Amino acid sequence: MRIHIYAALLISMIASTAYTQTNFQSYMPYRSFENSPFKNSHYLYFYLEDFEDGKLNTPGVSVNQGSLVIGDLGYKSRFVDSVDADDGRLDESGLQGHLKGDLVLRPDLKTTFNTVASLYDAVRPGYPDELVRDVLDLSGMDRNGKILEVGCGTGQASRLFAPLGCEMTCLDIGENLIEIARARLNNYKNVHFVLCSFEDWDSASKFDLVISATAFRWVSPKVRFIRARDALKARGSLAIFSNQHVRKDEGFFAEVQEVYSKHYVVSDSPRDPSTPTISESPEPGITAFADPIHRVYAWTANYSAEQYIKLIGTYSDHIALLELNRTHLFDGIADLINKNYGGSITKYYETALAFRRKKT
Repeated sequence: MRIHIYAALLISMIASTAYTQTNFQSYMPYRSFENSPFKNSHYLYFYLEDFEDGKLNTPGVSVNQGSLVIGDLGYKSRFVDSVDADDGRLDESGLQGHLKGDLVLRPDLKTTFNTVASLYDAVRPGYPDELVRDVLDLSGMDRNGKILEVGCGTGQASRLFAPLGCEMTCLDIGENLIEIARARLNNYKNVHFVLCSFEDWDSASKFDLVISATAFRWVSPKVRFIRARDALKARGSLAIFSNQHVRKDEGFFAEVQEVYSKHYVVSDSPRDPSTPTISESPEPGITAFADPIHRVYAWTANYSAEQYIKLIGTYSDHIALLELNRTHLFDGIADLINKNYGGSITKYYETALAFRRKKT
């Protein structure tokens, strides 16, 4: 009997996400994870399969029944045990455990939204009309102004600014996202879409206003303010805004953490630059702008269990979960909403705006 990653099933489980795989072509003996070849590796999931019956059975660990061993190693381990074939026990006493298969690396989270573009368009909330009025008042821009949008997605913010009649150029790296945005705003001849990252975008045009809605965090902090500075005219403005979940430590959102603890692996997410920070070194290029003006807009949204599962199904870290974990997580969350909260919950939001004027 040999224990190894059951590669064919593993690949089928991750086909919907942008995972990177590293293939191991030879058997490698080890006693436990700590003395395996993977001890210093950084990846999201560690799969072992007893190929005795060719089944991925979970939960549970049983050398004799083809069970799956899951360890979200690189963060913290829920299952760390030895794998040995000498006596069929997971007890670190044997020296004949072997592994062959794939190393599964994390996807680039900013690319995950494009894989669920239609759902993203259907369930992601927009932004308050008051925010648009404030941005226009603070910028002093009229209808003859030019707007550059960084990370337009499917156009949640684009459709608020398009009716102003200003010339708009909207950038995004997601082909499916842009296709939907273009279709939604097809009647606005003043709006143009470009499939390109802000880092790679090259244009001689200068803009009166650069906006970014829940997207500036995904631009490299080494260049994002530099690129914004260079894209703006003298005295141009930068408006960064995002929807943020507040009151996360009460009611359903406190109780659901137990479900997350069983099925969710913490992923690093870039900081949102629309929120104030304390004791942080200035990002390159940010000194080209005056101190930010912050505005906050509070609002709520009600979700049925089905609606809430669809919503979190558009969050990058949730998309990036392996299908097995995502299914268990979503089922657990839906059960909690239906059983303990009458089938619906209220989510409290704040839309945070950070408005900056370019210095002359």
